[in-house]
Amino acid sequence: MRTDKVVLWAHVLMLVGGGVALGVAGTTQLTFDGHAWWGPAFATWVGVAFVALVALGLLLHRRLVWAIPATTVLVMLGLGVIFMHGYRQGRSGMSELKPLADVIRRTLPNAEVFDWTPGRSRVDEELAIYLNRTIHAADPMTLAPASVPRVIILCQTRDAPAPTLAPPWRVLAKVPERKNWWWAFELPAK
Repeated sequence: MRTDKVVLWAHVLMLVGGGVALGVAGTTQLTFDGHAWWGPAFATWVGVAFVALVALGLLLHRRLVWAIPATTVLVMLGLGVIFMHGYRQGRSGMSELKPLADVIRRTLPNAEVFDWTPGRSRVDEELAIYLNRTIHAADPMTLAPASVPRVIILCQTRDAPAPTLAPPWRVLAKVPERKNWWWAFELPAK
């Protein structure tokens, strides 16, 4: 067998293998809420679509010299789109603090946000990014009601009891992050 045919078939097998492998992998990867990226039906569709696309590229290759490069581009673009469809929903692809930011932005869009984590590092900067505002450090016992609502972010480590704040503070949200929980408490405006 000529070297160019060996290279062609190796290339074709990698393209098909990538499509099939991505379809199967998506059934084992978990979203942020613990479900698979997609089910077996979608995985089958992905595998069949990539096999058909590569087969079409092989058929066209007999007449068109650019068929295999074009097929490769289409397969790689398709793999990227399908991968990102699943990845964006997974723990690696989504900020664990984004749901907390979403709650704060939706319920208290003009709130001042503070963080209190004595003896520990502060809340990840990604929360400030998703809120599109600065998060200041402040002890909740020193914060008084202001003209806008205030939110304090507190961390609960795995073995620690849940944080509590006396009224008028009230729980706004609680989200997991790795082994910790992040709590948001609201201090209503005066």
